[in-house]
Amino acid sequence: MESAYELERKKQIAANDAFLAALNLEPLHAKPARRPPRPKPKAPSKPAKKMVPAAVNARRRALKEKAAAELKAQEKALKAAEEQEAVRAEARAAAQRRARETARRRAAEEQRRTEEQEALRVLRESAAAERAAERAAAR
Repeated sequence: MESAYELERKKQIAANDAFLAALNLEPLHAKPARRPPRPKPKAPSKPAKKMVPAAVNARRRALKEKAAAELKAQEKALKAAEEQEAVRAEARAAAQRRARETARRRAAEEQRRTEEQEALRVLRESAAAERAAERAAAR
């Protein structure tokens, strides 16, 4: 026995088919041609080894742990490289400070030498002028 819904559905389909036949069209509910069934796959020569779900979970967990360990190692290496770079930068800055201080000391030393040489030259000239004056007075 068919339900009221099925009876109503069949009436609607029949009405649609009659309308489409009047327009020389195919019915909408026509079933498409069936394709031939797919051939069944041949049995493998050696049956595949099935993994037990616990083993699968253990393998996944091991892979996750390995990936986490690799990530941690990469982060550690990156942090070490950053620290090394900071140490290098500090060493470069210290070397630049030492070079500036050395250059300043050398410049000060050179200035002192120049002033001493100038003072010696002035003394020599004044001594020479005194000797010339003494010679002139002695004549």
